[in-house]
Amino acid sequence: MTAFVHLRLHTEYSIIDSTLRVDDAVACAAKDGQGALAITDLNNLFATVKFYKAARGKGIKPIIGAEVLLEGMPMPPGTASNTAATPADRKSVV
Repeated sequence: MTAFVHLRLHTEYSIIDSTLRVDDAVACAAKDGQGALAITDLNNLFATVKFYKAARGKGIKPIIGAEVLLEGMPMPPGTASNTAATPADRKSVV
């Protein structure tokens, strides 16, 4: 197995950031020989059960996290929801 573990991955459940399906992500990690894989969906944990079952089924250690945006806190660079034109637009996205 490789030493690489992907620790920041948004799935189809991060509606505005990704279209990557959980099963596809797990299959790619298994094909690459990764021993573990993390998902960090945006503001939700909806993929948790599906990801956990799929990863364990392929012999991959599931790591579960979330990228949570808080009201009044600046959004991290590179987040799709950070692309709103004005601060007022950003508040409506959150």
